[in-house]
Amino acid sequence: MQSPHPKSDPNGHEAAVPAVGEAPTALGLSAPPGLDGWLGRVLDDRYRITERLGEGGMGAVFVAQHLKLHKLVALKVIRAELAGNGEVAARFAREAMATAQFEHPHVASAIDYGTLPEGGAYLVMQLVRGRALRDVLGDQGRMPWPKACELLAQVADALSAARAAGIVHRDLKPENILVETREDGTELAKILDFGIAHVSPHQAPAAPGAHTTRELTRIGTVMGTPGYMSPEQAVGDKIDHRTDLYALGVVLWECVAGQALWDGPDVTTIIARQLQNPVPRLREQLKDPTLPRALDDLVQSLCAHSADARPEHAGQVRDTLRALVHRYAPQQASLRQSAAHGLGGVWLRFRALPSVARALVPLGVVALVLGAAAFHAATGHVGILDRAFGAPPAQPSAPKYTIPPELDADVKTMLDASKASERRKAAQNVLAFREPKQLEPYLLAVAHLESSRGCKDRKDAIREITEIADARALDALRRLASASKTGCGFLDLEDCYSCVRADLRRAIDTMDAKTSPKPNAH
Repeated sequence: MQSPHPKSDPNGHEAAVPAVGEAPTALGLSAPPGLDGWLGRVLDDRYRITERLGEGGMGAVFVAQHLKLHKLVALKVIRAELAGNGEVAARFAREAMATAQFEHPHVASAIDYGTLPEGGAYLVMQLVRGRALRDVLGDQGRMPWPKACELLAQVADALSAARAAGIVHRDLKPENILVETREDGTELAKILDFGIAHVSPHQAPAAPGAHTTRELTRIGTVMGTPGYMSPEQAVGDKIDHRTDLYALGVVLWECVAGQALWDGPDVTTIIARQLQNPVPRLREQLKDPTLPRALDDLVQSLCAHSADARPEHAGQVRDTLRALVHRYAPQQASLRQSAAHGLGGVWLRFRALPSVARALVPLGVVALVLGAAAFHAATGHVGILDRAFGAPPAQPSAPKYTIPPELDADVKTMLDASKASERRKAAQNVLAFREPKQLEPYLLAVAHLESSRGCKDRKDAIREITEIADARALDALRRLASASKTGCGFLDLEDCYSCVRADLRRAIDTMDAKTSPKPNAH
């Protein structure tokens, strides 16, 4: 867990924050933090505080050790002077209750809750060792769009589960998304501070050129962060889960563009720009026509001014992001792999020459030929290399699959459309194509699933997808698994897919195991 940005005074200087349990001075100025005094303290005979992670307007976050389980946890404490405020205390307790009941791999869940002897309260949460997305973006600037889609698909998955639990985050932003690198090199996104907003001690514009503090979470006014709040949230209207989708769109835009979407010298300017200006198109902003138009369109729909114009469900957003990665990213990876394979093949053929022959080849020629290998392999022309070193043993050619132009729109609709009726019609067109052998097996399997009716047909289609084990078909399974559990039977209260829920769970687990990258053996 990371500390929030430091608060700044009107001159851009860092403002002192009262220590936990310490009241402000009579002049309204904060006393020195002094949080190191908490190190070593034991709470409720269970948690020993060992390290400070950070502090903010409501309190501080520490690393603590559970004395009986010998497990490290994150421990958040609320300031004593704020604990007397009924709304603040209620929000703190609500976070504890909400996240304790809401377990998800991409959410830092609450474990325990208690009160402090001097007043205030503490909340024990899962400890996540990672970096805030804000810091990641600060280091690398623009993020490759496939990586941004992969990370934010995880966030969308958490938001989908949050909606089912009746939770709206209200303050989703890069500071509240942690990125943890796992042992296998993959990255895991986790959302912090579910169901609670931070309290800022003051609001003031920063001095020219200074970093702008953009917290706006005063009790009784607007909760959230300007630039990430949805328009309805910014003006104090009723909000729902689509507020979080707006923030997700802003974060996605910023990851791909490498800059803030809405910024300004003060809070008023930021909100005014949000409410008045259209969201710049990413393809135009970056002058990159290769950026998938579907990604650009998704960001536009997420950042729509009207909540009704945004996607209805975070699950749809998750599925679209994953489909984008599966459809477009492999093309780029394939080009890189072709170059690598061509280079490696030439090197192996060179190594296969007799030692005397290798000695006669000048190193400069070797370097030139290897460089040519990379170029020709990437473009698919290696004839000159074959003539120079002899053609490698012939390998059986893999089937060549293409999507005919007349089916392109149907395939996209089948994979991406949010309405089941549109996907079903497109799937029927795919299955009716006169030359089905031209299509990749996973596309036909997805078409069978989308067009299926009844338990047997769906079970057969799920089995077919599992046997093919193509990761690009996983989204279709996940989409069906996330479908509403109502809509059939008496008063539409029964689950239309109850007979395949178990099959879907098994299939998704099996597919994940088959398609996940394996760690390198040492």
